[in-house]
Amino acid sequence: MVLLKKNTQHATKSVYSFVPMQDFSRPWTDEELYKKTLWHHRPITDIWNIGKGIAKSHFKSVFEPGYTTKRRGWGLGLSLAKRIVEKYHKGRIFVKSSEIGKGTTFRIELKG
Repeated sequence: MVLLKKNTQHATKSVYSFVPMQDFSRPWTDEELYKKTLWHHRPITDIWNIGKGIAKSHFKSVFEPGYTTKRRGWGLGLSLAKRIVEKYHKGRIFVKSSEIGKGTTFRIELKG
């Protein structure tokens, strides 16, 4: 998540957020939160940023090594995040949604 946070900071001038999937206006137990974040028995996390957005045609290519839209950068952050999520946690990471000029939401689903 640190790599994904770092990428969203670079792309959006430090504006990012973890999207809460529950209402935090009341106290939650660990057990309640765990059950709430499961989707088809898989822990999920959405990470959202306010930034340039990604064209739908680039949803998969942003995870390729070397893909970057910055003048300075190696384009390794998202590819490394994908490798960690998929290889070491047997999960998946993908662009859930994006709107040009508004921002992007990434989703991480881990094996439950």
